[in-house]
Amino acid sequence: MLDRRSPIAGTFEPPAEGCGSFSYRSFVLDLDKPNPLLAPARETDVTGEEGGAEPAGQGQDHSVTFPFKVSEGDPEQFWIRVDTRTCDCDWVLHLDWIDGGERRETVVSDHGEPFRTTSVADSPSYSYDSERRQWRPDARCKDCASAPTAASGASPATGTTP
Repeated sequence: MLDRRSPIAGTFEPPAEGCGSFSYRSFVLDLDKPNPLLAPARETDVTGEEGGAEPAGQGQDHSVTFPFKVSEGDPEQFWIRVDTRTCDCDWVLHLDWIDGGERRETVVSDHGEPFRTTSVADSPSYSYDSERRQWRPDARCKDCASAPTAASGASPATGTTP
């Protein structure tokens, strides 16, 4: 953890869900803890039906056990869910590993800069409906007002935002 601030106020658009088929081991990082440590998720994700990846906890249970052995021909992919309900945080991940008995560390960052994650627990949330070309309150947003309609042909990147 590099820095903690009060959460950013405002309206947000939830991240788009990915597509494609892949398997990975799932971890959780709780930034609200005094010393956040990466922890294995209770269940991990596995390739979903019809080529789509399933959300955390809905795939088969592939227990996260250590150590992992990886090689060029047998890699591991990790999905890290970062949670916070209390802060706007700057952070990096320190990954400890062993190569031929020698202990090493890799700092995982956003191209050399810290990752930044903010709580959206008390923020209105809208999603863009590309078929209807309009913003709509997200399912988690119980008290959101109706969202403004984007101009014809507008996208979330160029249209009217709530």
